[in-house]
Amino acid sequence: MRGYSIDSSLQGKGYGTKSLAALQDYVRAHFRGIASVVLAVNKRNIPAQKLYLKSGFIETPRVVLGPRGEQFVYERRI
Repeated sequence: MRGYSIDSSLQGKGYGTKSLAALQDYVRAHFRGIASVVLAVNKRNIPAQKLYLKSGFIETPRVVLGPRGEQFVYERRI
């Protein structure tokens, strides 16, 4: 997966929470042997950071430069 987003008109309705809750089972069923999911989130995108933390991701010490600036790297063990 190269990207993850919820259309702005649908944000705040629980779709992000529900889809990330299904992530572990989906990865286990379709990608055997994967130990974790890693993502980068823009440092200015506070709502997404809160969603990822609430969904079991942890912030790593890594920071990368993305097309729209600095990105924090999060990881969730599967």
